[in-house]
Amino acid sequence: MLNVHAPNSAFICDSQGSGKSYTLNCLLENCLVTDVCTDKLRQPPAGLVFHYDIDSSGTLMETASLCSRGIKRNLTVEKILLPPSELTIERMHKLMAFPARSDAVPLYMEVIQRILRQMVVSGQDRGFNYGDFLQLLDQAGLSTEQQRPITLRLDLLHSFMRWPPSKMDLKNKKARKLLDLQPGSLPVVDLSDPFVAAATVCTLFDICLSVAKEKRSECGMVIALDEAHKYIDKSPAATNFTDRLLTTIRE
Repeated sequence: MLNVHAPNSAFICDSQGSGKSYTLNCLLENCLVTDVCTDKLRQPPAGLVFHYDIDSSGTLMETASLCSRGIKRNLTVEKILLPPSELTIERMHKLMAFPARSDAVPLYMEVIQRILRQMVVSGQDRGFNYGDFLQLLDQAGLSTEQQRPITLRLDLLHSFMRWPPSKMDLKNKKARKLLDLQPGSLPVVDLSDPFVAAATVCTLFDICLSVAKEKRSECGMVIALDEAHKYIDKSPAATNFTDRLLTTIRE
């Protein structure tokens, strides 16, 4: 049994097939199950699991089996698509693959930067509105040569968004959020796909973690990384994700 009433962190390391994922699932059960016989968890935290395994992209992550407890159909599968209401300038930079070095930013990207800065200054109380951004970009007077690469960047951004929004999204702005962290819930972000690179995975995991921290309720939060050695490397995206994890642990 694990004492989950105090903040803690754990690192599971062993050889292949030794039961690392099973041990992780046992830790998650200790954190989330409320009706165990040996203890009473008054307010379970919200769990969040990140998983990526290019070698087993056709199978489900073992943590998904935790939902079968009690034979209750409480499992939903959704696409990782960011709604426009949860889009920020930082997330736009990551999804549009902005160069990290300022001297490597092309001129047309400088136009996007200027529009984003103007929106931050003029709309601090309203927050970021993606529709307004597209209108300002259309009014920027870009040439045809500049519009083509911008269109490619926007297409890349839209591939990770729910855009254009559906009629249901327009009617109910509170519906279909990216992550809904409730006490005792366990969203599993599984990006196992042979066509998705590890750097892209770390970028999406970083965004999901920031969204989860924004929606954090009064309950605690458990963050788990399964098969982390397969995507935590020396790439800039992995470094940024690791830094956010360390910041989350310290908070």
